[in-house]
Amino acid sequence: MSYSKFLISELITIQDKYRDLVNRGYKILDLHYFTLDKCLWFIDEVSSFWLQHREILKYCWDRISDRNDCFVLSAAINLKVKSGNHYPFRAIGDYQLLHDPFLKLENFLRAPYGSVNAEEVELQFRHVMKDTIDILTNYSHDFFFIQLSIIGSVSDDKIDTIHQGYENLLKEIFGKTGIDCLSQEYPTYELIEKRLGPDICQLLLFNDHNDVNMSLGERVEAFMKAQKPLTGNVTSGSECDRFLLALFCMYSQAIDTILSCLSAGVYPYFRSEIPAKYFYLLLRNYSGDEAMTEFIGKGVASYFLANGIEQLDIVNMPFDVYRDYVLREQPYATLINCLVPDGAKDIDCRPSNISKIVTPIIDKLRVDFGACGCY
Repeated sequence: MSYSKFLISELITIQDKYRDLVNRGYKILDLHYFTLDKCLWFIDEVSSFWLQHREILKYCWDRISDRNDCFVLSAAINLKVKSGNHYPFRAIGDYQLLHDPFLKLENFLRAPYGSVNAEEVELQFRHVMKDTIDILTNYSHDFFFIQLSIIGSVSDDKIDTIHQGYENLLKEIFGKTGIDCLSQEYPTYELIEKRLGPDICQLLLFNDHNDVNMSLGERVEAFMKAQKPLTGNVTSGSECDRFLLALFCMYSQAIDTILSCLSAGVYPYFRSEIPAKYFYLLLRNYSGDEAMTEFIGKGVASYFLANGIEQLDIVNMPFDVYRDYVLREQPYATLINCLVPDGAKDIDCRPSNISKIVTPIIDKLRVDFGACGCY
């Protein structure tokens, strides 16, 4: 057995144990109607499981990620197999990871009484459980579950890094050397939007892709309305204050993703264009950093490729046939080879350039899938 196969076999063994844990947990939770105390008990069991296997997981993934592009699902709680989201993700990178979805729900489960919608959290937990069992039962060798902090750790100065980067971003997009007087200079959404211009504003999505048809003020207010725990703290603030808070929420999520993924040696995979746009926006802060440009560039490029595959509507195609095809044809490798040709020192991350490269790749997929009667 080769060394690489040995590493994967170790991960599969751990995944099998994780499947057993989840199946046992489901039976107990279902018997007790997913009550909060039982859900928290299960969360503790999951956390303990990852800690027990911490050393071997870190050993394996450190060596696999050194030689391969590994992507982790980001900006989403779970994969949602029933919606076919496993198809595009399977084509991105060499290995596909899923950060444990139960641990992503932990903060909601432990939130103070009345601060979250308990029924909605319970419903989400049930959906996550079904999705996880589906993956572990039918796609256990295609996607690997992991607690991301197990294979990477972010330094204690993360908060300082986020705040400093946020200030640098504001200076960049407002063209200022200082940001202390932004609220006085731009008290209204209209003045902010005029100062930033359309190129920046089209990247500032807060809710979904429909934001592109809304003014900046409408986007921010829709976002603040959806963030009920936050809106109570800023109702008396100026429009600029509300904009800055909304932007910080989105920026901090993007930076947190970057720091977590970099520490683990993996790349982020997005289903939504919102984080992809913020990643592109962040390139302004790292234009001279080759490593960061590559990291962000691969994250943005993978979104374009996955989005193109999703538009093919191939969910009725047998997954094993699809898997064999992407392993053979390597659409992601084709994209990266075109994006970073031999001898190039930097990635051209402009959406227009990435789209130009992705289009013929997707066209080939459409023809090939049509030829085999799968599309």
